[in-house]
Amino acid sequence: MKFYLAIPLMIALMSSGCRVPDTPHLKGVVVDEANRQPVAGATLHYDGYPKRQVHTAKDGTFDFPPILIWMPMSPLDRSNVYVLFVEAPGYEQMHRSYGSWEDGTNEIFLLKHD
Repeated sequence: MKFYLAIPLMIALMSSGCRVPDTPHLKGVVVDEANRQPVAGATLHYDGYPKRQVHTAKDGTFDFPPILIWMPMSPLDRSNVYVLFVEAPGYEQMHRSYGSWEDGTNEIFLLKHD
C-alpha cells in the first residue's frame, strides 16, 4: 500500500521542471573595425530567437541576458549552440557561435563597412 502513495510523489517530481539558460549572458561592445569608434543602435539576436533582440547604447555597449527556457528536468549536459548575429546600417552583418554553457562577458565585435 505504501508503494501506491509513492507513485504520485514520483510523478510530481518527474514532471517538475525549471527554467534553464538556453543562451549565454553576453556583455560587450560593438565598434567600427576601421576607426574603433562605438557603433550605437546595432542589433544583436540569435538565429533560434530572432525576435529576442538587444540594441547597443550610444557608447556601443550591450548587455544581452540569457534566454531562459523551461525544461521538465534539469539536464546534466546541455550542448545547444546558437549563432549570434550583429547588424547595423552601413555595416556588414557578422556572426559568432555561442554555446549555452559559455560565459560571454567583455565581448568585442568589430563591424566592417559595407
